[in-house]
Amino acid sequence: MTNRTTIERENPNEHNRSRTADGGCQRRCNVVECRSDPVDEFVERAAVPTDAPAIQQLVDGIFHEYGFAIALDGVDRHLTEPSTYFRERGGEFWVVDDGGRIMATVGALPHENNAAELKALYVHPSIRRQGWGRRLTTLVMDYARTTGKERVIL
Repeated sequence: MTNRTTIERENPNEHNRSRTADGGCQRRCNVVECRSDPVDEFVERAAVPTDAPAIQQLVDGIFHEYGFAIALDGVDRHLTEPSTYFRERGGEFWVVDDGGRIMATVGALPHENNAAELKALYVHPSIRRQGWGRRLTTLVMDYARTTGKERVIL
């Protein structure tokens, strides 16, 4: 058995990324180029229950960018108290903390067929294109490896 973890997209036609010469990534449709050096003063850490209001504020703000609102009593109920929700199900939920302000999130849950599922990847507009999406995705891939999963699904 190999120690390799792969990411599979539910929709393989979504924007695929390719590497640039400097190690960054670029969408093949040339819409955006991203850097791989996140801002170092932010702290990535496991979420705690008291983070829930700030996580909800971040996610609701991002939803509003697209004309939606968070639905804590429906499909977004996992964000009511994400640290407990994810851990009770054998997963983990991380945040990027800027002195008490939550700037990004990602979660991981065990999934069937020896997979882990990447969930709730949100990055505040002010820190996008700085490598945080990649860094948080790597946390989920590391979680998958340490829990014996062979792949990560989106």
